[in-house]
Amino acid sequence: MQEWFIPEKEQQAVMNTRTSGISGGGVNLTCRHCDSMIDILDFPDLQPNSMAPDQFVICPYCQSGFTLDTGVLQTLHRTGSVEGNYFNIPLTPGGRQIDDFNGVNVGETRPVPMHKIHEGCEYTSLFITGASRKGVNEENWLPFEIADSQNQARLGDNLLITVVRTGPTNLAINSTLREGRDGQGPLSFGDEIDVSYRATVSHREVTNPTWVDLLVDAQHAIQEDNLLAAIPLLRSAVDNCLIRQMIIYYRWEGHDLDSAIDEANDLENGHLNRYTIAKHGLEEVSNTRLTSGPYAQLWDDFDDVVQQRDSIIHCETDPYLEEPEEADVIRLFNTTVAVLVAAYDLFEFSGAVETHNG
Repeated sequence: MQEWFIPEKEQQAVMNTRTSGISGGGVNLTCRHCDSMIDILDFPDLQPNSMAPDQFVICPYCQSGFTLDTGVLQTLHRTGSVEGNYFNIPLTPGGRQIDDFNGVNVGETRPVPMHKIHEGCEYTSLFITGASRKGVNEENWLPFEIADSQNQARLGDNLLITVVRTGPTNLAINSTLREGRDGQGPLSFGDEIDVSYRATVSHREVTNPTWVDLLVDAQHAIQEDNLLAAIPLLRSAVDNCLIRQMIIYYRWEGHDLDSAIDEANDLENGHLNRYTIAKHGLEEVSNTRLTSGPYAQLWDDFDDVVQQRDSIIHCETDPYLEEPEEADVIRLFNTTVAVLVAAYDLFEFSGAVETHNG
């Protein structure tokens, strides 16, 4: 097996990536050793185009290595709560959320290019968080509510505001008055509206772990009201992520990639699936199980995902499939991600030491 180390020249380059304390905000990769989120200003120096699931990323702050899987999971885990609202959060390695606001005149469209600090990123989702008339005191603000989708909102009775992605690195804010409105209303053409919104961006050069792609596709399906399509993706994400965590653990115990896969397969004579890891894999690592330990209720809750997935996949004799409610599918999404974070917590990666990158 090949020993993993940082060449002296590369080590010096990595050590120089931390600058004078100026920060552009963190991306969703956190080193599990020093619990530092990678800053957006330092991220390009890590060569995102070479990042892949089976390679270690070198932390620019402590020079330790971590995988993309654990970098994302450590970010989710560091909030201090396993269960939470994970829907709409950035999951692709190197992703982040940007809170921003811009003004737009009623009846017009304003194009907004992505800031150069996010070079290499692209918009993946947008949703409006607020809107008001510019220069108007808060007590006189018009009612604000989200409309038919998260990137549309109504201000008062007559104004529809939309934030749309017009390209990988461009968005536009539209402000449209309702036809047939009362001409004496508080809004008219040319009035300036302040619009606040949250954008999720991902780094297009990074190769995602499979479970991340599955969760991202599930998020997009929910956002686009394709709810039935989201549920099978959730179960598959858990299968893949639990197996990935088991293999990564063996690598950090000193195995190379092929040997780590062999060790995982030996857990139950090659019948590797989420149950194998949730029971035997975690019991070997931490003397507890995901199925019966401190997160047993969460595992039971995840069974709802499994049952609904099975009813969709095995629907040969059903005349039709009933469309689930969006709130229920978002709940299933949150449960799914919580299961992955719970498994990460039980793996106790903080006690493992990685020594191989092959």
